[in-house]
Amino acid sequence: MPNRKLISPEHWASVQLEQEREKAIQVFVDRRLSEGDPDYLRQFAESERMVAEFLDLSGNLLVAKPEIFLNRVDLLEDIGRFVAGPPISADDFRTLLGIKKLHSGEKSEVSEALALIGSLIDSSRFRWVSEKRKPTKIELQSSIVATASLRAVERARTERRSSEKERQESYVAQFIREIRLNEVERVSHPDNDMLPGSFKRGVKFEGKQCDVLVRLYDERFLAIECKSSNSAVNSIKRLNDVSDKAQVWKTARGAKVITAGVLAGVFDLQSLETAQEKRVFLFWEHNLKPLKSFLVATRKA
Repeated sequence: MPNRKLISPEHWASVQLEQEREKAIQVFVDRRLSEGDPDYLRQFAESERMVAEFLDLSGNLLVAKPEIFLNRVDLLEDIGRFVAGPPISADDFRTLLGIKKLHSGEKSEVSEALALIGSLIDSSRFRWVSEKRKPTKIELQSSIVATASLRAVERARTERRSSEKERQESYVAQFIREIRLNEVERVSHPDNDMLPGSFKRGVKFEGKQCDVLVRLYDERFLAIECKSSNSAVNSIKRLNDVSDKAQVWKTARGAKVITAGVLAGVFDLQSLETAQEKRVFLFWEHNLKPLKSFLVATRKA
């Protein structure tokens, strides 16, 4: 590393953290209100169709025959678990069955899956099953809507988390491109593949996945983790994840690496302060000017 003065990103005072934290919350609220619920509506339409099909094939849960589901194990795994009261996760469903995956054409597995689903049926949504009678049209439609809603909520939340991560990482990467850092196409060995003034998304760095890895102009690495949170409690987990990675990278690289978090959404003030104490430098997605200032400064130092 050249004999030059090494600088660090800004360390925020509590009052500054609180100001930026409040701005981030407002941005989060504004974005959520403007987005509406297209993801949920799309997932609900798909779920409603699948639940109706599942009930039809299972004789409305009264005469479910394994033969009918031999080539539709997708419905057993994806819809059957939402028939339970309360619904169970995909992992729990497979654990209760004692298998890693349901296989098409395996009658014994399908039979066990149907038996499990039958033992977990929510009697409040499917009252006719416990009463051993056919459902009325209103009961059937109500159960379809209720079950589809449960699945749609889970799917929309999962999809939102995934899309939010992609959105945030893309935003940060584009910001870095615009200040003329070179994006590397492929990185196997960061020390060899990344020249000063370059960056790469999604890099395995000292055994840990790094959202955006930057090779600073002074040859150090800036490991950026993009974190979005929808609650103060959730933010604790997000920041702990960054702090844990920071410790790994610090142990491996010492002063040759800086760990930072680019934050969006709702974050707990105390957790922000704790992260800084653990040498995690913080930037806010709604104001990345300090990140630009730091990156440029490493060229001038």
